[in-house]
Amino acid sequence: MGITFERFSAASAKRVYDRNGVSIRHAEADECDSVLLNMRPIDQHEFEAVGCDPWEHGRTLLRVAHEIYIADVDREPAFVFGTLRTFPHVRMIFGFGTKRAKRAIPAVTWFAQTYLRPKYRDEGVTRCEVRIPASCKQSRKWLETAFDAQVEASLPGYSVTGEKMLQLSGAP
Repeated sequence: MGITFERFSAASAKRVYDRNGVSIRHAEADECDSVLLNMRPIDQHEFEAVGCDPWEHGRTLLRVAHEIYIADVDREPAFVFGTLRTFPHVRMIFGFGTKRAKRAIPAVTWFAQTYLRPKYRDEGVTRCEVRIPASCKQSRKWLETAFDAQVEASLPGYSVTGEKMLQLSGAP
């Protein structure tokens, strides 16, 4: 399937990446509220495992994010993802979605492999990392596929719920 690039305006210089009916674009934090409000239970669990309220911490995460992307399915926001810049050469990956995220994930994975990973290499990024509850198998599968992330460590005691957390990392 082809990729289409569309410019909204010269001022915003935002591109839309379209893959199999899913549009992916740069986003601002306030554009992600509908996804935060309709977050899947598994994504809520990821926030709650580290003692965070999904809405409040999600808003904070988006305000400090290095970059944010949103995937729209049928023109409805379905999945938000991006990175935090923890060090000049390290990115912390995040992502969460609505019940429609399942339809967006193949396009988001393609976007990460085709656009984000080469972009990070060009920027001198040497490490992408994330921590997730061990029970979040869907998130782990996505991270392994999209970012070539592998389990680097088991983090007992990291979660406030008592669940073991995993640290995954990979080079872009």
